[in-house]
Amino acid sequence: MVEMVVESIRISLVTYQRVVILKEKDSDRFLPIWIGGTITHILVNDLSNDIFYARIVLDLNGQHLEIDSRPSDAIALALRAQVPIYVEESVLERAAVGAESAEAAQEGANEPTPSPERIAPPREEELKGLSAFKDFISSLDLDKLDKPGSS
Repeated sequence: MVEMVVESIRISLVTYQRVVILKEKDSDRFLPIWIGGTITHILVNDLSNDIFYARIVLDLNGQHLEIDSRPSDAIALALRAQVPIYVEESVLERAAVGAESAEAAQEGANEPTPSPERIAPPREEELKGLSAFKDFISSLDLDKLDKPGSS
C-alpha cells in the first residue's frame, strides 16, 4: 500500500467533469480519479449484528450503479444532493419502532434523551479528519452533473 493525500480537486475544461488528484505522500507521483454519475437515491439495505448497511445508487451514463457505503455517509450525501432516502422493508421489520413504542421507551428510560445542548461537541482531531471530506462535498456542483457531457 502507498499512502496518498488529496492534492487537489479540478474540473476538466473540456467535459466539466471533476477530477480528484491524489499525490503520493513521499514522492511526486499523482493519480487522477475522474468523478462522474448522478446520485438517484440512497438505500439502507441491510442490518446485521446491530450494524446498518447502505448503498449509494448512481446513474452513470445510463447505467445503474450501486456503491456500498456507511449509512451516515450515504445519508449526508443524500441530503447534500437532495435525493430520496429509502430503507428495505426487511430492515424496517427488524428495526423500526412505532410511535407508541418510542414514547413508552422514552417514558421508561432512566436517563432522558440528551438535548443538543448536552451532547459533547466534536473533538478537534475528529474535525480535522473530516475536513477533506467536508471540503470535497462542499465543492461539488451537483447541478452540472445533470447536464449532458458532465458525467
